[in-house]
Amino acid sequence: MIEDVQVKEAGAVSPSRTPEPQPNNSQMGGHCPFMSLGGCSVIAVGAVSGGEESDGSSFDWNKLHAFIAELKRYYRLFWLLFGLLFLVAAVVYLWVPRSYTAVAVLGPPAPSPTSTMISTISGGGIASGLAAKMMGGGTAGGSDPFQDFQQLLPSTGLAQVLIERDQILQVIFDKKWDAKNRRWKEIGALGGFKNTLKRQMSLPVNDVPDVDDLTSYFDQHLAVSKTSGSGGGVLGGLSPYIKVSFRYEDPREAERLLTIILAEADRVVREHQRRNVTSRVAFLRKELERSDLSAGERTSIISILSDQEQLLSMVEADQRYASTLIVPPYAASKPSYPPSPATLVVLTAVLSIIGWVLTVAVSIRSRKLQKLICWSRTPNHAAA
Repeated sequence: MIEDVQVKEAGAVSPSRTPEPQPNNSQMGGHCPFMSLGGCSVIAVGAVSGGEESDGSSFDWNKLHAFIAELKRYYRLFWLLFGLLFLVAAVVYLWVPRSYTAVAVLGPPAPSPTSTMISTISGGGIASGLAAKMMGGGTAGGSDPFQDFQQLLPSTGLAQVLIERDQILQVIFDKKWDAKNRRWKEIGALGGFKNTLKRQMSLPVNDVPDVDDLTSYFDQHLAVSKTSGSGGGVLGGLSPYIKVSFRYEDPREAERLLTIILAEADRVVREHQRRNVTSRVAFLRKELERSDLSAGERTSIISILSDQEQLLSMVEADQRYASTLIVPPYAASKPSYPPSPATLVVLTAVLSIIGWVLTVAVSIRSRKLQKLICWSRTPNHAAA
């Protein structure tokens, strides 16, 4: 008897089953205050499923079309996100300080100061042995001024020289420098609190900028890279030139600072080479005083001594020694940071689209989110 009743009830419902009414705002637990903006019907869970569930063996294009149609109904949400993100981007763009990049292109010196010594080594004989000894045992052990020049950019040694000779700390960290009283400004309460925390954590504390601060600044603002170009021959696409760039808050000051940095790096290499060449000349002159030298050895030593004295005159000449300046430092009047307004608009649009799609996708499964964004949904007939 019980089974007959269940069959009758099932049979009574299935043939004439009527669709359930769409839930209204009162059934959803509240009234949407934005109904006048275009309707506030809430999507039921699975409304964009497109009918029966797929078995997963093929992509259901009906679901994709239904989701795209649902996105169109929430077009107001996209414009809201775009407006908010654009406002934030505009505020950040106006607030972030501008920076400008000065760029210089340099190449190896011509002729190279080590070319004479290398040619002497490759020639063989007594002279080659002496030349190899003075260059560290061979061509690979010799000091290439252009390579030394690149290694200095940036380095702690160069930063120390710039501090001692050019007072560059007062320029780089000008906001901490009191130009009127010619002293560093007081660190203030916040700076004192930071230093206290550093002391508690056994970290180094400095009240004024030092060489470590300048080195860290160079790591972020000074860059050296190889230029692209056709080297030809065995080198293929390699280029002997380098591009040095320096970023600063003023274009003309960026050019001036980069000029100083390159000049000091060249001077450091020059001074190092001067000491080396001077010691070589002294060694060769001492060797000439030996009485047990053969005629061939004496001739070789005189030849190398002549080359070293010529190199010494090159080192002491008032011109660039370790590099050749191909393109002098130049900074465009257009800031390199932040990006252009057009780039910010494109980025804002991309982020708005991502937020728009994700919000609509989540709202399909979340009734709370549906009620929150219901004001932005247009009626179904408006999307047709």
